[in-house]
Amino acid sequence: MNRALNTRLPVVETALLKRKQIQANTEETQPPAALEDQPKPKRRMKAATNLSTTWYEWYTRMPRVWDSSDRHKKSESRHVVAFMKLFLDGIFILDDTSEDYKAQVLDVGTRPEAALLRFLASRGI
Repeated sequence: MNRALNTRLPVVETALLKRKQIQANTEETQPPAALEDQPKPKRRMKAATNLSTTWYEWYTRMPRVWDSSDRHKKSESRHVVAFMKLFLDGIFILDDTSEDYKAQVLDVGTRPEAALLRFLASRGI
């Protein structure tokens, strides 16, 4: 058994060396500029959403956004809602048992969005 192994081992090693040499030769023959000319795939970005849309989802979506398994969406929504609360012009009270609850949420959400956009525009952002 050792004799068979000793005779087969050099054959396998030479085959591997030939394969590596062929691969090295093909890599050398390809010009490196050809690789640089290929455009990089564009990064996919999600569509922009209005701040009031995030506000509306935060307060009306079932199951609630804060119970979501998508940690990125939950974190992003929490930050947007907290930042919008800074631009509220007073205390807001939402009654989730009222018939026009969703309209109240939308109304309350559009006011800080407009104030926030005015603030950013005044800063040139």
